[in-house]
Amino acid sequence: MKIARMLLTAALAVILIMPLHAGSAYAQKGEAPLNNADIIKLSKLDLGNDIVIAKINQAKAVDFKLDIDSLSTLKRQGVSREVIAAMLKRSSPDLHASDAQSKTTGTVILKTDLEPEFEGAFCSLNSATGNINPLERQTSLIWTHQRAFGLGGSYTYYKFTGERSPIRFTEGQKIAFLVRAASQQQDPQTITQLFVCYIEDGDRRIQIDSGGFDSVSFKMHESLIAFDASKYGTSSFKITPKDQLKPGEYVFRGRNNKDWFCFGIDPKPSN
Repeated sequence: MKIARMLLTAALAVILIMPLHAGSAYAQKGEAPLNNADIIKLSKLDLGNDIVIAKINQAKAVDFKLDIDSLSTLKRQGVSREVIAAMLKRSSPDLHASDAQSKTTGTVILKTDLEPEFEGAFCSLNSATGNINPLERQTSLIWTHQRAFGLGGSYTYYKFTGERSPIRFTEGQKIAFLVRAASQQQDPQTITQLFVCYIEDGDRRIQIDSGGFDSVSFKMHESLIAFDASKYGTSSFKITPKDQLKPGEYVFRGRNNKDWFCFGIDPKPSN
């Protein structure tokens, strides 16, 4: 009788303990780090940014992949900028300390808007921080200069106000640029061109052609600067000059040959 009672007690104990172990396993499973797939699922539930961000902040651990390709995937899957920003912030454990430092030093620690805001706009890209800054924008028309009242021929050119762009880089500095495109299926070499300017009468210029009475010689190709281009983010291209740029003034051709985006290279300081 005692043996039967002991066996019954042991059986009941097993029955009672099993749900506890199951619950414990479930809890452990529920504590798996929050990842990109989880965020995409939550975003597709249309719960609103506040709820998804709260989930990100409350998670005991996260395992977010936030390289450029992953950010592009998140954006394509409908994850909002606000949620992506929260993911970036949660994945940077020292961000709060860095933010405190940035308030006193003015240093940009993190920027989540990685692309130019408007189609056709150009920005410089700091590859170390991800920070972007707009280039100087000018509108230029074609000008014509006649030599000796036209008897000596003429030439046409684009003119940009002022000898120097306010946007400056230093010779030897590693630089890159972003341009926002209508589609990343376009060939970036057809979207823009990069030119070096010459200075005349206090302005920056690009010569288009030079001609006499019976001939015209095109000159723009002589000012072209070769560059490499690759997809960046969801809507932009990253542009990097093939060779180190020499000191001078430079412009990117924008849409319709009217909007131009300017910057300058200063000589390397002498020791």
